[in-house]
Amino acid sequence: MAKKRKGGSVKKIAAPIKKLPVSQATEPAAEPAQDWKNKLQQYRNVLLVLGIVLVFGLGVATLALSSLKQKTGRNWQMLGNVLSAMQPNEILARDWKVKDLSASANQFVVETIKDISALPHNPGKTATLNELPFLYLPSAIQGEALRLHNISQLQGQLANSPANSATPWLKYLLGNLYVAEGGTEYLQKAEQQFQSIGSQYPKHPLNMEEMVYTTAYLSKELDWYRRNPQFALTAKLEEKGKYSATLTTSKGKVVIELFDQDCPTTAGQFIRLAQSGFYNGLNFYKVEADRNWGEDNKEQSSIWSVWTGCPLGNGKGGPGSTVNGELRDVWMQRGIVAMDNYEKTGVVGSRFFIMNKYREMLTPYPVFGKVSEGLQVVEQLTGQDILLDVSIK
Repeated sequence: MAKKRKGGSVKKIAAPIKKLPVSQATEPAAEPAQDWKNKLQQYRNVLLVLGIVLVFGLGVATLALSSLKQKTGRNWQMLGNVLSAMQPNEILARDWKVKDLSASANQFVVETIKDISALPHNPGKTATLNELPFLYLPSAIQGEALRLHNISQLQGQLANSPANSATPWLKYLLGNLYVAEGGTEYLQKAEQQFQSIGSQYPKHPLNMEEMVYTTAYLSKELDWYRRNPQFALTAKLEEKGKYSATLTTSKGKVVIELFDQDCPTTAGQFIRLAQSGFYNGLNFYKVEADRNWGEDNKEQSSIWSVWTGCPLGNGKGGPGSTVNGELRDVWMQRGIVAMDNYEKTGVVGSRFFIMNKYREMLTPYPVFGKVSEGLQVVEQLTGQDILLDVSIK
């Protein structure tokens, strides 16, 4: 700003400097790299822990997914194994022996056959039943043992594996094996399997028409078994009887444990006739035997069954009265004693027979006992031998 002096000259005066507020004063800029270093140093431990947790979590997740994948794969493999094991060619290729079966299947074979000598045909040099090739077993026992083996395998796989894409199919296959096994107990288990598929996998393809049909079939089968309890499986009837019969023959004595609790009508008919002396002096009118050649090229005779109780001595007679015997679902293994059918199935008179070897019979017979002592005597009986006496205890 210029100001005029008195002498006429002009004097220049400088403008006052305006001070800026402290807040508006310029400050030197902080170095960004140093700031980040400080922050990293401050949170280094926290970040390190988070990194370890993240890596550990990813590792656990990877292992879990890998384990689930493996178990899912095993489930599908099990499904394939069970389906292929139902094919005869596959069984032949595996070269199974009785000892290779699951515990339940092995127990069934051993309890049914009892001894290797009870097989219908000579198995050769095989020493024990467990070493016997699976295909040497009678076809009906093969089927039953295979079902029990596959049931055991599927049950174990379902119990030890988490639910995955193969689970409903395993349940469905297990349910169908239960249906094939039959009987009230197994049909109820099948019903439970199918119901679990419906509740756990409501949108699964198995819940379509096939499941509706299967459920309806099960309901009818269960209702039939409830109305016909006599067809329930009775594999251990010999443990339930109160009476026994001693058969005195011309070759020795045979003791029979009677199934008087489970088969009261059939056993009662036999007891009544025995106590009256009806059987005393009757012959063995039929002895079924299988002839084969031994290792020494000598003919050998193997008895399947012996029949007696006919007053005419030819298998056509009876006591003059009959009763309707109980038909039980029992394997016709060695030692089983049953009444012969009189004119029609289930009607019994006096004729009865003793099984010495396992046999598949198309016609059911009323079973009423099992030999507990004297099978070696049964093996020696012929058509010339006599039933001297029958006593009841």
